[in-house]
Amino acid sequence: MAQQSWTLNTGNGRQHLIGLYHGEESGHLAVYCNNQVILVDFHVKEEKRFSFFLDEELCELTITPGAQQGFQYRLVLNEQADTPSNQRRKALAAAQEKDRKDWIWRLVF
Repeated sequence: MAQQSWTLNTGNGRQHLIGLYHGEESGHLAVYCNNQVILVDFHVKEEKRFSFFLDEELCELTITPGAQQGFQYRLVLNEQADTPSNQRRKALAAAQEKDRKDWIWRLVF
């Protein structure tokens, strides 16, 4: 049985422990967050993607068969999707860019 775990920090300062158990022969999959099961799937023997929210962050889990044997697991935060946290990130980046341009104009004059 394959096991994998990650520690994710969300934008609000909370830390989450994400883990999975994957029976390589049966394909049965269990994903948990902070010791609570959040996802169960059966017969996962080919490439598959799962999405779930942690706080307001969209997480994407990808399972792919390995080149030699076993599976590879990848967990990433989707920073492109239209979620409340990504909207705040974009608004903050736009405000910082505006402030930077304002300072440049002040220095020029």
